[in-house]
Amino acid sequence: MKRTLTAREGAGPRGRRALALVLLWTASLGALLLLGLSGGDRQPAFLCAWLLGLGLIALSWRTERDRAAEQARQVHAAALEARTLRSMIEGMDEGVVVVDARDVVTEINGWFLRRVGLRREDVVGKGLWQFHPATAGTERARAVVEEFRAGARRGTYVVNRDLLGMHLSLRVQPIFAEGRYQGIILNAIDVTDLDRARRDAEAATRAKDVFLASMSHEIRTPLNAVLGMTGLLLDTTLDDQQRDCLDTLRNAGESLNLLVNDVFDLACVHAGRMQLEQVPFDLRLVLEGVAHAAAGAARARSLELTCCADPSCPRRLIGEPERLRQVLMNLTSNALAFTEHGGVDIFAERLPGGTDGVVIRFTVTDTGAGIQAERGEPEFERIAPADGSAARRPGDVGLGLAISRGLVRLMGGEIGVDSRPGAGSTFWFTLPFRASSEECGAAPRDRAAPPGPEEQDGASAPARRIRVLLAEDNPVNQKVALAMLAKCGCLTDVAANGREAVDAVQRSPYDLVFMDVQMPVMDGLEAAAAIRAMPGSPSRTPIVALTAHALHGYREKCFASGMNDFLAKPVKDDELRRTVALWAPGAARHSGSATPAK
Repeated sequence: MKRTLTAREGAGPRGRRALALVLLWTASLGALLLLGLSGGDRQPAFLCAWLLGLGLIALSWRTERDRAAEQARQVHAAALEARTLRSMIEGMDEGVVVVDARDVVTEINGWFLRRVGLRREDVVGKGLWQFHPATAGTERARAVVEEFRAGARRGTYVVNRDLLGMHLSLRVQPIFAEGRYQGIILNAIDVTDLDRARRDAEAATRAKDVFLASMSHEIRTPLNAVLGMTGLLLDTTLDDQQRDCLDTLRNAGESLNLLVNDVFDLACVHAGRMQLEQVPFDLRLVLEGVAHAAAGAARARSLELTCCADPSCPRRLIGEPERLRQVLMNLTSNALAFTEHGGVDIFAERLPGGTDGVVIRFTVTDTGAGIQAERGEPEFERIAPADGSAARRPGDVGLGLAISRGLVRLMGGEIGVDSRPGAGSTFWFTLPFRASSEECGAAPRDRAAPPGPEEQDGASAPARRIRVLLAEDNPVNQKVALAMLAKCGCLTDVAANGREAVDAVQRSPYDLVFMDVQMPVMDGLEAAAAIRAMPGSPSRTPIVALTAHALHGYREKCFASGMNDFLAKPVKDDELRRTVALWAPGAARHSGSATPAK
């Protein structure tokens, strides 16, 4: 049955506008009728009314036509924009999924569809979570979406995950319109190649670390024998020519040892693996130690060497004293090497400010020829003397300044040089410290916790021979260490590997164990851990690492395994004597030679 629509039912926005115009025209016509009844000429009045109504109707329909055309253009533009956006999404080399506020997928690109093996109609209009397995990662993602929905989180959520045979970087970004949550955009980027490159780089870094550690060990092991035997020979009766030859040999060996240290330090600085300590120390003791160490070189070149600190500098600080000493020594050695006349001055002063700590400026000033740099701000590898002389002098291999720059920056400071040709140079650096009220200057004690013998007994150790176990697999280094320990008054047994060392400690009590790290059968770290796991007093035996593994990180590994102290090869006689006196005080009372037991 055909139904006739009423004017109200059939009138849309356009019909209502036409009805309004008709009413307007009727009202105009009524006005003209009244005018005619009042005595005017009705025919011109009717004509005017009809013309006015027709004009208004024509104007209305044109306006409606323009509006319809504008709406059509807007719809077309929106459709074009949507097609463009979809085309862009389709062309992206990454996955894109658009999800609405109800967690329903409204858009997905071909990148995703090809990898999940689905068609567009299989995904669009479906719930997002039905495509995700119930895992901890999925639950975390759902929780993040709920945070978006509640307005508690607005930033992009990023997670890396292995999915679909790839390593993906997933980015979930919320969509908000006028403050209301509208859904999310999920991007999936295939970073498999980047992840593989990262892993390859990490493997290369580990290989480099292993190589450096191996090279350090292989170089220091024979160097320890050379310097050790040279020192032992110098303690015997020699004529002047023999002593001069041995002094030359020792100096050459020590120069080689310094070069090895510089090379490995520079490698660690550049790789960012240099580890720093924050310990209390006495600033004046550090400065005095640097001046004492450089005094011989200054006397040999007939140069004056001065060292002082401004009274404003706190004496007790917390920082990295060993690296501070290394930087000062490098700069002082460089200044002495390039100064022919006059002297070198080392000075420390406190800078104003530093509310959170203490900032100290250190300067090393020389009276040499000055420096000419290739650039406005000198790069430490490219500095050359202003007098045109060779940049390299005896004792200088060009690494000290580069290492100093790396160490200062690593410690949070700045370093630079002020110089004019013919007026000398001032190398300066600033470092932040914290003030300390603790007593400083003593050697650091037990890192791994077992107390020294004097703390175990609760009283001074008796004057007796110290029983020492030496765990060392290299026969030449065994000879060197046995002779040096004999000079300290020690009775020494030798274990050729870590397993023998553990068995020896189980059989007999020792006052001190010197443990090499790299040994066959069982290495020193495993042996130290095994000794610490023993029941009773053997587990409290002090263990000192005596190793050619001197790269940064091995010291911490030794302490973590249960060792108490660390000596790097080549070992000097006075270092060994101090260590024995520290961990086995009875040796300090018993001097003279002793026949080592093997």
